[in-house]
Amino acid sequence: MKTFPPLAGQNQQPGQAWLKQPQTPIKKQKQMQETDVALVMGRAAWWKPALATTNAVAGATPHSKNGQKLTFNEALKDFLQNFSFHCYGKLVETGRGYQEKLFWLAFHVVALSALIIFLLNYHGTGDSLLTTSIYDPSYAISRVPFPAVSVCPINRISNESAKSYARELKSKDPRNRSVEHFYEQIKFLYYNHNVRGDMPDYEKALKFQRFLDIFDRKEDELFYNTRRRMTMLTPSCQNILKRCRLAGKDIDCAKEFTETYTSKGLCCTFNHDEKYSKERSTHNRLFGPDMGLLILLNASHGDDFFPSTIVDSYEILIHSPRIQPNPSSGSVEERIIQNGTDTYISIKPKIFQTIREVSHLKPRVRNCLYHDEIPDQFGTAYTFSNCISHCRARSIVVLCQCLPFMMTSLNLSSSVAYCSLEHRECLMRYDFKWYNVITERRNVPGLEREMEDSLYCPDCLPTCTEVQYSATLMDLPLNEYNMKSFPPTKKNLSDLAIVHVYFGVTNAVYYQRFLMNSWFETFSYIGNICGIIAGFSLIGIGEVVFFVLQQMYRAFRNELMAEQGKNGNKKVKTEKPLMILP
Repeated sequence: MKTFPPLAGQNQQPGQAWLKQPQTPIKKQKQMQETDVALVMGRAAWWKPALATTNAVAGATPHSKNGQKLTFNEALKDFLQNFSFHCYGKLVETGRGYQEKLFWLAFHVVALSALIIFLLNYHGTGDSLLTTSIYDPSYAISRVPFPAVSVCPINRISNESAKSYARELKSKDPRNRSVEHFYEQIKFLYYNHNVRGDMPDYEKALKFQRFLDIFDRKEDELFYNTRRRMTMLTPSCQNILKRCRLAGKDIDCAKEFTETYTSKGLCCTFNHDEKYSKERSTHNRLFGPDMGLLILLNASHGDDFFPSTIVDSYEILIHSPRIQPNPSSGSVEERIIQNGTDTYISIKPKIFQTIREVSHLKPRVRNCLYHDEIPDQFGTAYTFSNCISHCRARSIVVLCQCLPFMMTSLNLSSSVAYCSLEHRECLMRYDFKWYNVITERRNVPGLEREMEDSLYCPDCLPTCTEVQYSATLMDLPLNEYNMKSFPPTKKNLSDLAIVHVYFGVTNAVYYQRFLMNSWFETFSYIGNICGIIAGFSLIGIGEVVFFVLQQMYRAFRNELMAEQGKNGNKKVKTEKPLMILP
């Protein structure tokens, strides 16, 4: 039976001769010590490498070896031997030659390099976090919003309106010039539509504009109101639209069409209020030429202000009801209608939707903006086209101190006027800039000057959810057979034009944009790569973090103890010898 010495505070019993017990030989003690060290190896990294306390020499701590603390090299060696990552212990394993250790070191360097390359390539392919996939290849056409259709006359000025305006200007002229004089001068106002090319007799046009600035203003107007006058001169929708039908039934053109401003000036727009953007029944899905929108147009050139030297009569713009149509801003299909023709415009829609689950991402990351994301400027009608138009309008106001009358993107202050003939020189100077828009700058060799002169709109991103319309046009000569469904008319067929706008497909393709990889898919991918190439795991990463923090704590503690030891030595004072005096 093995006995132990008494604990502190207990009295020794007689006969217990502790000092006479034989001590363990030094050789045997060393052998036991080596056995205890071998038992410690193989523990997890967060277990402190300690020797058996039964064989520790006097004054040794649990972190000591023969009374001395472990150095960093010894701790690192023990950490690599106990590390849960594979094969790192072979770098410090006893009994292996330096050639084999060098091989394992090179192997680990190659594995870590391959791991870094894989992770960098994964990050590189993740520049676009979203991917587009077909959500429904047969989306019912009855659920697709019908587009807005804008009918814009190529004859920008009505001849009858110009005569009436000439008579009004004559009554305001203090010099009492003739109506014919002002009728000729009104031709200059055609260039308010930003018509490209040189204006003839520009000096006369400036004199006419100065006359308008003085004598053709209302009392509450600070400047000549170009918008008010150009609206008055444009042919009215009542004279343009003769008959209208939708889904085979007659509709009132005056109620269904609205006068709206486009880049072409004042146009007559159908479905501007998104009335037909809602889901419809299968019977009224607006598919086919006979069940779509049919418009009978007055294509006569009798009311043209300029001589009738062109055959084209109207421009048709197919666009979303949410945007102010401008072909140079995108998302607008433009087609030309000739007089005396029966024109068929077949529409093929595509739906793009970005799921709301990605709205937490920054717009630059998902590379799109939702309709209601910038309510201060666009309310709930943000589109890429509206943003470009808004950016172009701001640039025009800054550079030329005016706004073209057909633009409605900005609320004019009292100090900004609508552009007139006086501003044409400035508008033509920056014409190239406003018709070449970029949203990001790139270094393209040979195009440095063009990139610098273009209009830069970095805040304009694509629309997250939108419907894109592509249009295909086919026209035939208008004959009496096409006119059978209309009441008899005395007009020449060359003075009329019929336009059919309809869906050309029964089903649309529905695309959806969503996250390419969710967080757990990304985590799984990276974990698999790290595990296969380098044998990494979360447990091993925790071991590394624990080891680093442990070594930092020990270094800080040793430094603190060393500072305290220095300060303690300075405070030691020598005691004076005791003197006994008689």
